[in-house]
Amino acid sequence: MRDDVPRARSAFARVIDAKRFQRGNLHAHSNASDGDATPDEVIGWYKAHGYAFVALTDHNILADPSRYASLQSPEFTVLAGEEISMWVKGKQVHVNALCTHALIEG
Repeated sequence: MRDDVPRARSAFARVIDAKRFQRGNLHAHSNASDGDATPDEVIGWYKAHGYAFVALTDHNILADPSRYASLQSPEFTVLAGEEISMWVKGKQVHVNALCTHALIEG
């Protein structure tokens, strides 16, 4: 990394220790799109089962971690996420966006 390029500041509620394995899920859906549980229930399940983080990535809906502040703790973080769904040359394409600050439309 070049020293003359400004570095973005972390927007995480806490720093995740990357020197050791962290159990997490970067692609979880709720009933806000095609999942079967509310966002709070999905987040609660991952927290109750010992995960360190989860990203809700519902289709074309940005999950804002600040909405779930009461479910977060020093041991558990909710990451901003969205699954961007779009059509390209007649085929549906899905791409996950993580740790973004605004909705990315397909």
